[in-house]
Amino acid sequence: MIALLWPFEVPSRPSALLYHFVYLATTASELNSAGIDCVVFDGGANISTKGDLLGLPWDEIDLCAIVSEPSCFLETIELLNLVKSIPGSRLSTCIGTTATLLGDSLFQYGFDSVWRPNERSISEYLVGLVEGNHCIEVPIRAPMLDKVPYEQYFSLRRKREVTIEIARGCRFSCYFCNAWRNYGNSENYIDIDEIGRFIVGNSHSYSTIGLYAPNASANREWFREFLGLASRTKTTWKATIAPSLLGVWDLELLSKSGCYEICIGVETFDVAKNRIDKPILESQILDIVHRLRLSNIIAKCYLVSGLPGASVEGLLYTAERLRAAGGQTRINQYVDYEKFISNPVEYSLGGKSNRGLFWSSVKPISTQLISWQNKIPSLENENDVHEYDNYKLNLEAEKDV
Repeated sequence: MIALLWPFEVPSRPSALLYHFVYLATTASELNSAGIDCVVFDGGANISTKGDLLGLPWDEIDLCAIVSEPSCFLETIELLNLVKSIPGSRLSTCIGTTATLLGDSLFQYGFDSVWRPNERSISEYLVGLVEGNHCIEVPIRAPMLDKVPYEQYFSLRRKREVTIEIARGCRFSCYFCNAWRNYGNSENYIDIDEIGRFIVGNSHSYSTIGLYAPNASANREWFREFLGLASRTKTTWKATIAPSLLGVWDLELLSKSGCYEICIGVETFDVAKNRIDKPILESQILDIVHRLRLSNIIAKCYLVSGLPGASVEGLLYTAERLRAAGGQTRINQYVDYEKFISNPVEYSLGGKSNRGLFWSSVKPISTQLISWQNKIPSLENENDVHEYDNYKLNLEAEKDV
């Protein structure tokens, strides 16, 4: 039996819980499809109940796979030491972004093995460790909700939204992102029928779904099939799509198929943008943001604070321009992967992971940017609406219909 473990931590932001669906619920589903039993412990959602970890069936567990991100590196080592103190003989391995970045250097902390990106999926890697079969192929699966405390995720996020990983890999090699580091630049998609089965079997358990992939529409044929599926099943959904890939789609069609939000990576309009080789202009991004709003789709624009060479003033300018076009801004903290690799303990102690969301190497982020976080601007000079309140209002409106 495999134990999938998430370290004890307070999520850096509620939306980060989508990664718990991906690393825990999706991996559990894929292991199950390969005939491997597993149990899940999520310290992020159960931080107040540490005793639950000791209640796992440790006599049956052969392998502990600890999910680790730079934001919870210290907690990862704490959890590893706790697991090793539990009587019995079992192996431990590290998966997640920390494994991608640190590799073999994690052995010094006591891990028995480390997942290596680009070779196999996490599930294929874990099956290989348990069964010795390193050639097995495990397709992407929809999440197993009964393996994770998803109701607690909903409560923490204030959204009854399930995250479904639909693709792995990314054509863009952004230096601050791990999508291409984990699975390379080729994009591999889930079978559309797998999503259909999930919706039919679980629609009573959630209100909306989020498609997890760097570019949901990169495979046009797959995405057209999904739009048809969403329309037939009356599914309300959101996705992340690069602005350069979004322009070819009829936004009204997306809205009619149930799309309520599109997340786009803008990062900044400042000089640092030149280091992020994305084929689109500032004016094109603003046009897409405005057209999304006119199509009744929230344009959630991801900005990055602390990018090398960028300024707080440039970030403020970017947010102002996007809000004027109708876009919602969400600021994430730049994680300097090179500094983390060089000294993960020092980097973590310095607060320069996602814990230090508004830290900047130049100067503190402006209070104006903080006040705009997660708020949807009005196009009619009215007050902003917080995204959680908007989500609730939209669901109530759908019920009335």
